[in-house]
Amino acid sequence: MQCPDCHHENLLGVNQCEACGLNIYDLLMDDVETKQLARFISDELELDKPSSSQPLLLYLPSLQTPIAIARRPSLAMGRKDPESTLLVDIDLTRFDAQALGVSRQHARLEANQMLPVLLDLNSYNGTFINGQQLTPNEPYELKSGDEIRLGSLIASLYFK
Repeated sequence: MQCPDCHHENLLGVNQCEACGLNIYDLLMDDVETKQLARFISDELELDKPSSSQPLLLYLPSLQTPIAIARRPSLAMGRKDPESTLLVDIDLTRFDAQALGVSRQHARLEANQMLPVLLDLNSYNGTFINGQQLTPNEPYELKSGDEIRLGSLIASLYFK
């Protein structure tokens, strides 16, 4: 993203301009793809709230802009399957999830904590943070910029 002040071209996903230090996280919010999760009541995004209430930004290689994930407890990550009644909150189906080995309910993201937590739900192809495989059903704290891999689907997660 290009900094509006100094026009430096920053790396994807940085929260502050690498050249002048301007906070560009809030500017990213203008470009994010937002989707309302069906089971939650709609609410307005308030950028003046504490950092822990601002959405997580999930970057996938096939997207130009990140997906905003509301800071909610217990979000199931995976893919939809027309033959199953299992529901997911973060549906990765359109990112070729099945071919990349993403389970129907692959991982659980506890996004309502200051440092979000990721748990593998005993997925068939595993969940990884920065290349390290997670032990199923054990919580792992995430840091902004962590690479998350569900099966072979790679994404990066940013937050402040």
